[in-house]
Amino acid sequence: MLKIMSVFLITSISLQLAAQVKKVVPTQTEIAKKGAQFYLKNLPKNMSGNILSLLGLNEFPKLEKLHAADPQNSPFNIFNATSDRLKPSRKWSFAFYNSSRDMADVVKSEFGFCAGFSSALRKVNMMAIYDKKNIEQQVVPIKGTPEWFAFYKAKLDAVMNNKMTIIPGFANTYELSSNKEMAHYLKEIIVYQWQITNVNLFQGLAGFLSVKKKSEIKNLNAVHQELTSRISYGYNPIVYLSKYNDKLISKDQWIHVLQVFEAAEVQADGSFTLRAWDINEKAEDAVKLITVDPKGKIRMSEDVEITEETVRVGNDTQEKSEESLKYAYDTIAKGSELNNILPLKWDELEIEQMIKKNKKFCQERAEIGRFNCTLKPN
Repeated sequence: MLKIMSVFLITSISLQLAAQVKKVVPTQTEIAKKGAQFYLKNLPKNMSGNILSLLGLNEFPKLEKLHAADPQNSPFNIFNATSDRLKPSRKWSFAFYNSSRDMADVVKSEFGFCAGFSSALRKVNMMAIYDKKNIEQQVVPIKGTPEWFAFYKAKLDAVMNNKMTIIPGFANTYELSSNKEMAHYLKEIIVYQWQITNVNLFQGLAGFLSVKKKSEIKNLNAVHQELTSRISYGYNPIVYLSKYNDKLISKDQWIHVLQVFEAAEVQADGSFTLRAWDINEKAEDAVKLITVDPKGKIRMSEDVEITEETVRVGNDTQEKSEESLKYAYDTIAKGSELNNILPLKWDELEIEQMIKKNKKFCQERAEIGRFNCTLKPN
């Protein structure tokens, strides 16, 4: 009888603890409210840098001039070492996606975390240097211990602080994010990155206001020029994509934040295409095609390439047929209609910080000879 009562008591306590843990998971609205308090508290500290950036008085334009004067010794060359991670692939994707189900262990998703996913994934892929065999001979604690988690947590914290960091024991981003403990912490990072991106007087507001602003082809061509130059520097610029909505905030509002990794040349009529990395999808389906027609009408669709012999949708190749051709053309024609493409407000500021914070690291690594930031990966 005593044994039965003990089992009952332990089970009861376990259920109560489980219920308490479940209640701890916050909603996205609660995260936003906390973010607003944090933002206002730190506004005076960040204001000067933000204002300089808005006025074009930050150091990014100087970095561009250095690049133009001497591309061989461009300050942006520190991104060469991770230049194989700019396009969607399984190795350089997270093992989870921007969905309520995948994020349920850390937050109750209400709007989605595309801004957090895109920002965190880009930072990890640009700043994390994987050392699978631990050639650096770092002292790594026993796997599964609190010390092991603290070791890798510190690594990811440094990455999020825009510092290039050697990460032993993992070969790529997918492998790192497949570990249960690392995945949980990366999701917490994604929530925080979403918070600081959207709960922001200038940046978040600009994103929300974009749903009411219809862009003209002249403005879109200027955006194309900006994106093209950023891509040429060796990194993926991040943009807000929005659908038109008369109301600033509504349940039908649609904003999506993605990395742009390819900008095709502007045609004689002003039209052009972009390709973006959609963090809502698996790597093989992650490429989204953004088309801008001569009148400035914007559409986003699955990446569909039509040739005379075949129709390729994603990675699937089909025999040419009237049905498959019709599907391909309809996919483009019926793509989601957008009203605006808006580069992320503080994107240049973040890239500028990456270059500043890693200058010494890259010089030291080149001297050691084990790793050189400016060399393209094998």
